[in-house]
Amino acid sequence: MDAHMAANKIVLTRELLTSPSSRRGGGNGRSSSNDFSYMGFRSSLHAMITTGVSNQTFYIGDSSGENGRAYGLVNIAAFLAMSVEDSIVHGSCDEVNRDLVGGLLPISNACGQNGRSYEDTNCPIGEEMYTCDVDPTMRAVANDIDGAKAKEGGGDVPPKPFYCGPTSDYGGSTGYWDYVSGAEFGQPPVENGMGKTNVEGCCWWGRGSIQLRGVCAYGKLNYHLGKRAHDEGRPSMYPDVDFCRDPQAVCSHEKYPDLKWIAGMFRWITEVQTYDQGDFNYMNRLIRFVDGGLQDWTFVHGMSGIVTQGCHEPPCIEGVEFDGADRMATFKKTLRLLGLSVNDGSATGRRLGELNG
Repeated sequence: MDAHMAANKIVLTRELLTSPSSRRGGGNGRSSSNDFSYMGFRSSLHAMITTGVSNQTFYIGDSSGENGRAYGLVNIAAFLAMSVEDSIVHGSCDEVNRDLVGGLLPISNACGQNGRSYEDTNCPIGEEMYTCDVDPTMRAVANDIDGAKAKEGGGDVPPKPFYCGPTSDYGGSTGYWDYVSGAEFGQPPVENGMGKTNVEGCCWWGRGSIQLRGVCAYGKLNYHLGKRAHDEGRPSMYPDVDFCRDPQAVCSHEKYPDLKWIAGMFRWITEVQTYDQGDFNYMNRLIRFVDGGLQDWTFVHGMSGIVTQGCHEPPCIEGVEFDGADRMATFKKTLRLLGLSVNDGSATGRRLGELNG
């Protein structure tokens, strides 16, 4: 598996792990906290295969059966494709402000987009112990998406990165981002989709390759991999990082630049690989998809729904647009980049049996 991935390193970097504006020639060639490197992916994957989360690891297939290796390769392709659509295509580890409300782009979208309130996403009954406490004095600022880089690449100037803090920092309320002038306007106060007009207690926006959002998700990360695990005597990858006090560490920690990949894989292991609702068991559907010759695209539709909306039959959040077509196209592209034949009329790639040869 490692040799197979390494053989495709260059094409994966060029075609998947580089944001569109960078491919068009934007940027200054220097690395940034928004970069998703192949080496970062590789080292993070190794950590989540060998260490994992609470006795669960990133699935890379097995040596039994004709398609054993292909199962793992398709799981990796699925993870990479969802990472591209969640974060890499936007050129940002942090969630990007893009939920228009009444024709405006509220600054308070930091508190939640697409009908969600991230500070209120408490863990379900039986898992309450994971939830982070909301601190109204907490401050955080997302990483810049380089506007100059976007312009050089032929794109638009992106909106100002999310920020959060007490109302005393910005006069009690927040306004909106204006695309025409490329500036933030503080007045009039503008509500996000949940009626919020400030960013107090709103430090829980999405971060990571496949983005974690909300107080439950960051609390689980802290419980299993962060400071809380260390403090309570459990093994911890990041004993000095309290994700409930510093969720921005996922994208901005200088000591751990690959946290963006680890956070995404954490979510993949704990939410996607374990998903079993109704008639959709992710692992069973993955195996069925491979054994059926990579042509049952309901697998991708369900997987995309799990990642974006928490269900396998999207849309399941009222009024929220589902970007299933984009995710389907990126998944097919990723399979081809990894050398697999996709049964949608294309003849490129290798047959499944060749992977185990």
